[in-house]
Amino acid sequence: MPELSPAKRALLEQWRAGGRATPRQGITRHPAGSAARGSIQQKELWNLHQRSKGTTSSNITFAGTVDADIDADALHEAVVALSRRHEILRTTLSVDDNDTVWQHVRPEPLTELAVTDLSSLDPPEALEKARELANAAAAKPFDLSTGPLIRPVLYRLGPDRSMLAVIVHHSVADGWSLAIAMQEIGRYYEAFVNDRDHEPEPLPVQYRDFSEWQWRWMGGPEATAHARYWEAKMVPHVATLLPTDFPRGEKKDLRGGLVELDFPDDLSTAVRELAGREQASVYMVLFAAFVVLLHERTGDAAVSIGTPVAGRNRPETHQLIGCFASMVPTVTTVDGRESFRVLLRSVRAELANAVAHEEYSLDMYLNWVEPERDFISKPMYAAMFGMQPPMRPFTLAGARVRPVNLDRGETRTPIAMHLWNSESAIHGTVGFARALFRDATVESMAERYLDILRAVTEDPAHPVCEVLVPAEGR
Repeated sequence: MPELSPAKRALLEQWRAGGRATPRQGITRHPAGSAARGSIQQKELWNLHQRSKGTTSSNITFAGTVDADIDADALHEAVVALSRRHEILRTTLSVDDNDTVWQHVRPEPLTELAVTDLSSLDPPEALEKARELANAAAAKPFDLSTGPLIRPVLYRLGPDRSMLAVIVHHSVADGWSLAIAMQEIGRYYEAFVNDRDHEPEPLPVQYRDFSEWQWRWMGGPEATAHARYWEAKMVPHVATLLPTDFPRGEKKDLRGGLVELDFPDDLSTAVRELAGREQASVYMVLFAAFVVLLHERTGDAAVSIGTPVAGRNRPETHQLIGCFASMVPTVTTVDGRESFRVLLRSVRAELANAVAHEEYSLDMYLNWVEPERDFISKPMYAAMFGMQPPMRPFTLAGARVRPVNLDRGETRTPIAMHLWNSESAIHGTVGFARALFRDATVESMAERYLDILRAVTEDPAHPVCEVLVPAEGR
């Protein structure tokens, strides 16, 4: 076992002894200004940041265009008000001699809205330039010790058109958080431009309260029961990795690429209709097709995929900005003689089990159950698959904000598919490690994924083996 800090070793031994019996408790609020440990998610993100100085792989983004004349001063005040409401947006991190990560909440927001005027350019050129500049902003690292850890930028594209980009470090937000932030910024902005007061309902707790609760929960019997499930499932499991264009190196190369994935309208409709007929979610159908794709490319019947989960099992967390999300590993067994319909049932059961135990996150597992696990020699999953849940459209100045994809240029996963089911057509991206794959290979995988979906939606009763392309034909 590698050298562990005293705090980590004590917790590991406590877990191996079965945990301590503590009653299930809700999240309680602590006095303002009190010190708080970083959450387990923040701890791992801090460690990643220290191992890879200058990395931007933990930067997350939202960007969108809006056809309206945006008042930059009112938007700035809206961002500041958001930071006052959510302490986590005023938070920086540090670590002590015992390898404990701490949160420090600043009394006042440090966030400034940057404004870039591109209105002198032709509209298409202005949008392209805004995306280029926003990608550069997303590829700029954060300093977790000094902050701020949120970077909002307004790009003026013309007299009545702008693009807003929000870049934030994952240690203080996740995808759910960005949705909260955009909704609340819209409400604050609407109030400020109309000279109205806006006093939302006070938050019941803050993110640091969740962090303190999380560390208590990890030592209790509920966490121990979840950990035993993951131990039995994952200790003996080693994922079969995808074949690559270039050899895998010992040192992780974070350079990433992005391929756009656009579903035709008729395929989007077919996926949704199949989900309805099979009493499954659209996510399950899309996930099962991804299982078929990986099975085809690896040749292994046991397909391992990591999928992100919200990690917001407690009602107190639903309106909070913060990093709650984590990854759960899944293992689906494919029998080529069975139909896609049967595979879909297997996927439903596997995902249900994963969600039932999601509160014990992968970060917890790798700290306390298998701290010595080496992801190079004993990988847990071959690829990542996620789908953004449907959300209400964002508005600013009464106009709809239309999302724009950004590319930070780095990735932590060899292959990661992200899909959205929020428009008339399903769409998404496939992120990939440039050190392992050529663009053409990933583009081919994306097209093959759509082909698989066409086949299984046309006839889900056909055996999976009849959908597969032989290795020599790929």
